[in-house]
Amino acid sequence: GLIAVATVKLVPVDKDYWRAVTKLKVGESQSDWVAPNWYSIIQALFEGYDSKAIVVDEEFVGYTMYEINTDKHTVFVDRLMLAEGQQGKGYGRAALSQILDEMRQREDIHKSVISFVPGNDAAEHLYKSLGYIDTGRIEHDEKVFEMDLRANKDN
Repeated sequence: GLIAVATVKLVPVDKDYWRAVTKLKVGESQSDWVAPNWYSIIQALFEGYDSKAIVVDEEFVGYTMYEINTDKHTVFVDRLMLAEGQQGKGYGRAALSQILDEMRQREDIHKSVISFVPGNDAAEHLYKSLGYIDTGRIEHDEKVFEMDLRANKDN
């Protein structure tokens, strides 16, 4: 049956929001799986990546950072984290779906690449369910998945 899902919004991390985002932490058992948000925010600023808070009903629940690389026609989703206690509610799926939907509208972006630490089964399951394919590659000790964004376009 259908259940009412809270509205998940992606809000750019700026001078008003960065402190709240740095306070979001994953569970202790997952701390090796994702860089701390303060590091990602700095990286995004200096390397020119999109840096967004995941917000549900005015509450900060997670963070995502992605690189739109028009030379490679690719969006690289470098970070996707949900705070402890906010996982398993569909917020990660909703956030990633919004990014992918936005990228499908662009003529200059043809695929998405995402990676994760082997053993992070929840991430692997989520990415496969959204249509990512295992490339078989390991980069920076992470499994690399990708998706052809032109495959399922309604044109």
